[in-house]
Amino acid sequence: QEDGIAIGMEKGVEKGILALILSLRECMIPDSVILQKLQEKFALTRQKAEEYLKADEGKVTIP
Repeated sequence: QEDGIAIGMEKGVEKGILALILSLRECMIPDSVILQKLQEKFALTRQKAEEYLKADEGKVTIP
């Protein structure tokens, strides 16, 4: 049961990260700033933050 809770929490954090990326991109915030915010707010390494940005590419288009 604890494993299920941990997996659920991890998925929730991941959804939050992707939602933040979407919101910041919609506001035309540069990826360099998004990287900084991901590292700051979610205690991610630069590499992990870059992985989330790449995972989100193609899902969000900025006019």
